[in-house]
Amino acid sequence: MWLSDLHECDWYNRPGLDPCNNVGQMEILSIQDLAPDLSILSTLHELTLSDNMITGTIPEEYSSLSKLDTFVLSFNQFSGPLPGFIFRYPDMVKWDIGYNRFTGALPQGISQQMPNLEHMLMENNVISGTIPRDLWTLNLIFLHMDDNKLEGPIPTELGLATKLKQLYLHGNQLTGTVPSELGNLKELMHLTLHYNWLSGCPS
Repeated sequence: MWLSDLHECDWYNRPGLDPCNNVGQMEILSIQDLAPDLSILSTLHELTLSDNMITGTIPEEYSSLSKLDTFVLSFNQFSGPLPGFIFRYPDMVKWDIGYNRFTGALPQGISQQMPNLEHMLMENNVISGTIPRDLWTLNLIFLHMDDNKLEGPIPTELGLATKLKQLYLHGNQLTGTVPSELGNLKELMHLTLHYNWLSGCPS
């Protein structure tokens, strides 16, 4: 958080901080305090808040950070329902909310709202509901959903996510048969399914 009598457009002498939309001045940010004021950085591409002790929720003002392609909140103490706006960053490539206490369910339509997503990391939260069936349409490389409270079957459509290298689903409440279609994932190097209520295995 910044406390200053200066107008934000006069903060140009602070390295990397340019709230007046001069593209390229601020691409990487690592902070320890989460403040709504960051929303003025409308051209920010990467926001990394990992490995702190940040509590509470994500300020609604962050919905204005429409240029983000990297959003990393891992290893904090965020809690409460996942705010809808964090699924609506159209340039998002790396989305990491792992190791927090987020609750709620994943919405449908993530693939339409974040079509460039490659890294979806949400392990070790309290996220419930089912796995969205449309995730296969993304160019996902890493999909970490382990240690949550996801339920229902594993969508057979995940077998069409041909770029997947890591698929972590262990430690949930998934049921049914492991889709044989997962055997089509030729790039897959790591698959974890233990600690669920599943039967069978991909061929």
